[in-house]
Amino acid sequence: ATAVSIPDGVTTIGKEAFYNAWYLKEVHISKTVTTIGEDALDIDGLVRITVEKGNQYFWADERGALFSKDKNVMYYYPRANKALFYQIPEGVKTVKANVMNFTWLEGLLIPNSVKEIESDTIMLGNLNRDSNRHILLYGHKNSYAAEYAKNNQYTVMWGPWEGGGSKEF
Repeated sequence: ATAVSIPDGVTTIGKEAFYNAWYLKEVHISKTVTTIGEDALDIDGLVRITVEKGNQYFWADERGALFSKDKNVMYYYPRANKALFYQIPEGVKTVKANVMNFTWLEGLLIPNSVKEIESDTIMLGNLNRDSNRHILLYGHKNSYAAEYAKNNQYTVMWGPWEGGGSKEF
C-alpha cells in the first residue's frame, strides 16, 4: 500500500514509526492522534499528510504539510511533494528540526511570525540530490529568517515572491 490511515483510537505515532517506509506516499492522521514522535513521518516518498477534521492537536495545509492545530508550530513538509516553492503560513512561530530536508523546494518564504528554526531544518540541496544547489529563502529584511539565512549560509531574496502571486517585502 502507498497510503496509511492511522485508525481512530490511536493516540500516539511513535518515534521513527515509518522508518524505511519509502513506498508511503500519503499518511492520514485520525482525530484521536495527540502525539507524533520524532522523525515519525520522515519518509522519503511522502507526498501528502492529511488530518481528520476534529483533531484537536494537528492541522495539515493544502500542500500536505503538518502543523500544530493553532498553527504556531510546523512539524513536517512532505519530502516528495514536487512543488518548487512553498510559503510557510503567517502565524507559524517555530519550524521544527528536519522539516525540509532534501525536498524538491527551490524557494521558501519564511514569514515574519517565525521566531525559531530548529537545527538542520533546511538541509543543503533537494531531492534531485544536486548538493551545489541551495534553497533560496525569501523573507523580510531584519527578520529572524534573514538572521537564520546569514548564519547558515543560505541565499536570501528580498523582492517579489516567485512561488505564486507577487508579494513584496
